[in-house]
Amino acid sequence: MSFHSTLPNLPLSESDPALTPGAALKILGNSILLGAIELYAESYALSDAIGFDPAVFHELHSGSPVSIS
Repeated sequence: MSFHSTLPNLPLSESDPALTPGAALKILGNSILLGAIELYAESYALSDAIGFDPAVFHELHSGSPVSIS
């Protein structure tokens, strides 16, 4: 399934003036941020499921370049 088929009512073609470079960058930036938050949540859930102390998880992640906290 392509990105365009999931959002049929939005004007997302390159020839459409509604998709300005700024709007395209906002969509891309939001996608990156959403992906990072999703991976953080999945990692946190995994660490919880295998019994890690949440403080250990946060300490491990706090020095990461993609740290959310």
